[in-house]
Amino acid sequence: NGQLLCYTNGCLIADADHNIMPNSSGINAGEWLDQTQGGNCNFYLGRHNICFLPDPGNENGYYLLHKSVIPDTTIHFELRYSYVDMQFNNGMGDVTEKNIVLSDNRRLQGRYLSVNKHANGKDWWILQSEKLSNKILTFLLNENGINEYVLQEIDHTFEYFSSSAGTAAFSPDGDRYAYYNAYDNLLLFDFDRSTGALSNLKTIELVDISAPQNSNSTLEWSPNSQYLYISVDNVLYQLDTYTSDLEDGLIMIDVWDGTSDPFATTFALMALAPDCKIYMCSGSSTNTYHVINK
Repeated sequence: NGQLLCYTNGCLIADADHNIMPNSSGINAGEWLDQTQGGNCNFYLGRHNICFLPDPGNENGYYLLHKSVIPDTTIHFELRYSYVDMQFNNGMGDVTEKNIVLSDNRRLQGRYLSVNKHANGKDWWILQSEKLSNKILTFLLNENGINEYVLQEIDHTFEYFSSSAGTAAFSPDGDRYAYYNAYDNLLLFDFDRSTGALSNLKTIELVDISAPQNSNSTLEWSPNSQYLYISVDNVLYQLDTYTSDLEDGLIMIDVWDGTSDPFATTFALMALAPDCKIYMCSGSSTNTYHVINK
């Protein structure tokens, strides 16, 4: 209903009065925080790596899905959950479970954590791609908790530089799943909201990256689930996903005009809002947003 319940910076949870929720400190605690920040949390690495979901079995309960950095030969992530019960602490909430590992030592990509409501309107599907593989972990959250994941194999192996380079999102109607970064390019699936199955993969290449580089990408759906908006750094595309040949539905609609406020206002992350507009932030410390109005 638009009322703040709680929020997180990836290391602790604050309640609606902006106080630290009991037992919430130490979320994502581990080797990476110890090595980089001495165990203190000034920031936690990653975007699109965290999500609150209501518990289908408890109207006062919320799962916090969060991905922890695992540093070894190369950084990867593991998926965990912590649990908030709002009936405790005089209705302000208390963390009753913390840092429960879900991904069973799978090496996960940064970003791409995506959730979609089940066809029954109550439960939730949770999808997360695996690093350097052709697998997507698929979890079901129902009244019994988060069920053991299923590994869905797709007809594509994720590229070396794709971790933390893009985003993924379900269409508002829940029937399709889109994944994009400049290295893997666009992967567009049909999604069965009853079974959680991905199918009918379609692909399209937006940009040709022949050499490794740091290319930031993001995507978002239109409210009617027909159009995808996809940005690569300073270029914004629109894709009509209803076209039989995706090449025919792709147009470039905008290029960054060079404005800084005070830093470059390029295209970083997009989100569809309840007013049916898409809001797009730029990089760190810029003061303005881009808006797609219609």
